[in-house]
Amino acid sequence: MSMARDVAALERLKESKEALLQALRDAGTEIGDDLSHLKSPWREDKTGSLSVFKHEGKWFFKDHGEGGKLAKPGTIVDVVARTTGRRELTAVLSALNRYGRFVQAGVPSGASKPKPARRFASLQAAAKFLERILNARCTRQDVYRDARGKDTIAVLRLEKNDGGKTYRPLHRVDGGWVMGDPPGLLPLYNLPTILSADRSKPVVVVEGEKCAERLTSLGFLATTSAHGAKSAKKSDWSPLVGREVIIWPDKDAPGLEYAADVAHALAGVPPSNTARQVDPETLTKLGDGGDVVDFLAKMPAARHKQAVRAVLDTAVVVKVPATGNGEEVLTVFTAAELAKQYPELRPPVVHDLVRRGETMNVIGSPKAGKSWLALDFALAVATGTPFLSKFPTQAGKVLIVDNELHPETCVHRLKVACEVKNIPFEAIAERISFVPLRGNLKDIEALAGSLAALAPRAFDALVLDALYRLFARGTDENSNADLAHFYNVVDKIARSLDAALVLIHHASKGAQGNKSVTDTGAGAGAIARATDTHMVLRSHEASDACVVEARCRTFPPPSPFCVSFEYPRWRLRPDLDPAALAGKRRAKSSASPCGPAPEAWTAERFASSFLTAQPKERPVLLAEAAAQGLSTFKAAQLLNLAIGGGKVFLWSNGHKRPASFATVRPPEGAGNA
Repeated sequence: MSMARDVAALERLKESKEALLQALRDAGTEIGDDLSHLKSPWREDKTGSLSVFKHEGKWFFKDHGEGGKLAKPGTIVDVVARTTGRRELTAVLSALNRYGRFVQAGVPSGASKPKPARRFASLQAAAKFLERILNARCTRQDVYRDARGKDTIAVLRLEKNDGGKTYRPLHRVDGGWVMGDPPGLLPLYNLPTILSADRSKPVVVVEGEKCAERLTSLGFLATTSAHGAKSAKKSDWSPLVGREVIIWPDKDAPGLEYAADVAHALAGVPPSNTARQVDPETLTKLGDGGDVVDFLAKMPAARHKQAVRAVLDTAVVVKVPATGNGEEVLTVFTAAELAKQYPELRPPVVHDLVRRGETMNVIGSPKAGKSWLALDFALAVATGTPFLSKFPTQAGKVLIVDNELHPETCVHRLKVACEVKNIPFEAIAERISFVPLRGNLKDIEALAGSLAALAPRAFDALVLDALYRLFARGTDENSNADLAHFYNVVDKIARSLDAALVLIHHASKGAQGNKSVTDTGAGAGAIARATDTHMVLRSHEASDACVVEARCRTFPPPSPFCVSFEYPRWRLRPDLDPAALAGKRRAKSSASPCGPAPEAWTAERFASSFLTAQPKERPVLLAEAAAQGLSTFKAAQLLNLAIGGGKVFLWSNGHKRPASFATVRPPEGAGNA
């Protein structure tokens, strides 16, 4: 075989998506429908930071968890090299031999007889092989068995010498074990024990084999599904039909998502199941990232069984009725259940404006200083000082995702803002972080995928500046459907990070003074309706000032106030009237330019002006009022108020004559109504 033919065959192999995916499967990657969030087989990866993509006709993978934006893409050769520990030339030949079957023609002779998947006589043999090629040590071997008790799959945990950890699945075949999962749904952990146990005994679902083993050692019936928090749908949950199920998730965002996936999976198995989930208030006591093992480690062993029972007793029903047609199911709560699970509102990050997990728009005219306002917000939270000198904050960390400014501009502006506020830069340098995206834009979906790697509460507030640069190609800013989807992704980010999320956006063109607060902001109305707080800055009659107003979902609306941008800071302007919006139409006045304003019409004035003790019919009364400039509607309104206040009384003239009115009661027997 000539070198030229090898090179040509390799180039065709790089064009095969199936070949790359099979190589990743053999390395231990679980291949799902979403190729942008696969789990790396070479390190611990809970979030799915490996992506597969096509570029210039060839297929590549990229592990975003290894260096972020600096991570280099790799080909099928790199997969083979990293999995086997071989040098590049040897890896090329190995790739051609192993995966040449995916190329239609011109492959080397060795490719016509592809090597079968490596088979291991025992799990110990597989562990030794993986330890050698990954430079790691196998610390756990968890075996899943089918209903008959036969070994089906195994998950090996390996701790690398560099401190990281990774997992490798294997499945049972004739004569041993091979890498990867078997076809079809996977069995639950401890399945034979569950099937043989008393059906009245509840089954506790936890995340991870270690947690399941810990509960089993205490006499509880416990299980989990293979491959972590994002893989519940890959397992067969039908053995739990008709059983009482209690879900005890890890106390982090992936853990809570896993609990929801398990509940949905149970609901999708007819007959529809209901599960209970450990009370979030109890989970809070575990601390972020806590699981069953962490919880028990905090107390003496003698208390473990009693403590677990106490936690399970707090579980509340998660009702997820199955649809039976493949659609996503809904979670339904009674008011009592909802009140128990969510006894109070989320804690505020900025009091009277926005809470953890909530979203807030900040709307202003283009080039009006909105990015400086974003810095003002970040500094207020980072230092625990009032935002805009009005809204108290909870001190915390802030992440600013900026897709308009260069990195050097971001840090320069922050230093300038610190200087003018007399804040030492060193005091906030570790409390404010940036993700500069200018020149490397991400739409909101891609950004959500990247931010998923962050732990909940890694930041207390997240600022996205600016909103319009996060739209995916084809998004229509004036489409309510497009904007509703956009904000749904924004909500997921806020919930995942458990942080207040602030979006900076521009106002529409033209004067804003005659618009309502919720109509201010370029684009469809969903921009204001989909967020928890909608704050707008509109021009004041004073050319250097703005009026700030907000509408909040979980706070009363704050009173309008005035600010001015005096480079490089925003300053409160209590000397200005917030009602004096620029361009606002003034109500016409009937007062003479030189005289006093006319006296207001009241029920008392109406009665004394048009009525006496002598009854007056309604048409006459309304005609006299019209002569004084009152409309028929206004006159009738004042008449009714006068009657209700006991100033005027109705005299009935019979059903064929209009009613009459007077300032005294009608005599006895006069037919008054």
